[in-house]
Amino acid sequence: MLWLDENNITAIPACLPKLAKLNVLGVRNCKLLQEIPALPASMWTIDAFGCESLQRCSQLESMLRDNGPEQIIFANCHRLISTHGDQLMSIMRPEGFVRERKMILIPGSAIPEWFSHKSTKSFISFQAPVGTSTDTISLVVGICGRITWCEIQVFINGKRVSINDWFCRQHLNNFKESDNLLLAYIPEIFLPSSREDYIDLEVKVVSLNRILDETLGLKALGVYLMEGKFEEIDSLRDM
Repeated sequence: MLWLDENNITAIPACLPKLAKLNVLGVRNCKLLQEIPALPASMWTIDAFGCESLQRCSQLESMLRDNGPEQIIFANCHRLISTHGDQLMSIMRPEGFVRERKMILIPGSAIPEWFSHKSTKSFISFQAPVGTSTDTISLVVGICGRITWCEIQVFINGKRVSINDWFCRQHLNNFKESDNLLLAYIPEIFLPSSREDYIDLEVKVVSLNRILDETLGLKALGVYLMEGKFEEIDSLRDM
């Protein structure tokens, strides 16, 4: 692990890829940092929260795809988004994330247009035809707003299913300073062994802080299933 938080550095040494066992890079609130070099393949977390001057990130596309870090945090990195926003939104489409879980946090105040289900509430329910030959489903969950400490919960046919609680809670508290967009790619959620061709699927964002009101600071919630066409069964799609 390499933590350089709140330093006045403008660049990270180019020798970073040679650190073959490095798995975490933390540069939170390095206000003068302008560039992140290529990272070693061993990386699973990069946290650049609040790097206001960050403009360039080597190998950005490979970082965001399956072979990149599991957690990528660019919250409040507005200059990076102004430079690479279109590229980021293009390569973060779900087609490249079917094999591994990943969480990406960037500045944003809207759910991407490719999400099939959207709501301004803190939950979404719809019916999904999955077929009896399918054992798992994979989801992309999008959250935008100024959320503090919360978690993502998934329910199938009214029963909460096991995803990775740590993964779905981590870093959501970074939302509180300004609007940010979180994309959580959640692969291989196991389906009930006995079921019909359709399942009732519900995704919730739940506060873990009892002091917060019910709105959570959430502006919008989105859900996308990796494959197939899905029919909503309620009126929650209000965006």
